[in-house]
Amino acid sequence: MKSEHIVLAIIGTIVILGIFGGISMPWGYGMMGYYGFGMILFGWLIGILVIMALILLILWLVQQIDNNRKGGGR
Repeated sequence: MKSEHIVLAIIGTIVILGIFGGISMPWGYGMMGYYGFGMILFGWLIGILVIMALILLILWLVQQIDNNRKGGGR
């Protein structure tokens, strides 16, 4: 994993949270709905981890497709 991928994943996470989080994020009305105070601590932590995992998976898939096009497959 290159450092550029990690930077892209962090930037992508911030952008996605900014788009889908909404202005009322501290009150629990973000992209995950309203779950009370637990959502503020653990809901967003899980959400950030899931989004980071999805972004890293997409970057990995793009890298694999690029390697196969260059003939560097198995």
